[in-house]
Amino acid sequence: MIKYLDPAGELASPPIAYELRLDVAARPLTLALIANTFPDATSFMDCLEQSVLRELPGTNIRRFQKSSVDPIAPQLLAELTRSCDAAVTAWGH
Repeated sequence: MIKYLDPAGELASPPIAYELRLDVAARPLTLALIANTFPDATSFMDCLEQSVLRELPGTNIRRFQKSSVDPIAPQLLAELTRSCDAAVTAWGH
C-alpha cells in the first residue's frame, strides 16, 4: 500500500495580515521592477509586468537590472524613492 504524505508544514504562529499602503486606484501608478543577475529573474519580471498591466492598465513600469546580488546602491534607491510609487525586486534561480 502506498501512503501519500502532505508536505505542507503546520504554522508555528498565526499569519499576520498587512495593510496595502499603495493606493492602486490612484492613477497613474509608477512601479519599478528590479531584476538581478540570477538566471530567470528578468523572465520572471517580464511575466510580472504583463500581469500588472492586465490588472492595472495604464501603470507606468520602470525596469531596472542590478549588476549583482548586493543590496541596491544608494543612488538607485534614491531614484526609486523619488520616481516610483512602489518597487518589486526578485531573484531567479
